[in-house]
Amino acid sequence: MTENPDRPPDQTPAAAGTPTTTDGPTTGGPSTGGPTTGGPSTGGPTTGPATGGHQVGGQTAGGQTATRTQPGGEHRAPRARRSFTAARRRTADVLATVISVVTTVVVLILAVHIVFAVFEANTANGIVSWFGDRAAGLSWQFKDIFQPDDPKMAVAVNYGLAALVYLVTGRLLTGLARRLG
Repeated sequence: MTENPDRPPDQTPAAAGTPTTTDGPTTGGPSTGGPTTGGPSTGGPTTGPATGGHQVGGQTAGGQTATRTQPGGEHRAPRARRSFTAARRRTADVLATVISVVTTVVVLILAVHIVFAVFEANTANGIVSWFGDRAAGLSWQFKDIFQPDDPKMAVAVNYGLAALVYLVTGRLLTGLARRLG
């Protein structure tokens, strides 16, 4: 196949991204089995003259050279832009993960304190008192919203409400952080 001098180079079938078969180099010479640039066959990628992408030449079953254009080329975004976007996405994912882990730990501390209070755990125990101290600090204004007669019910309802607020707020912030990425 010979090159048409009336056709611009970017309108050749190889530039359109379709696989083509040639009998040799595009200069019209005899078949050498090499890439379309006319050089010796190395089996590696060669740069096409008009597309800006990479063309890969290889032997077909009939001893002819097949050329196809790989995705990419001049229409792709610059590498600096892609790495900034990827870094922003990674940062947003890390932030969302940190928010999720922190809110989960807070909710677990409040839940464990509720279980200890409902089942009347020994408050002299170091673990029980540690969870009680942390839960009291984390429940801030929720400690006395409801004041039922039963103290177990008061702990379950008030600390449970605090845990629910942390859970919902954490999930909303996690979703927001992921959306920003």
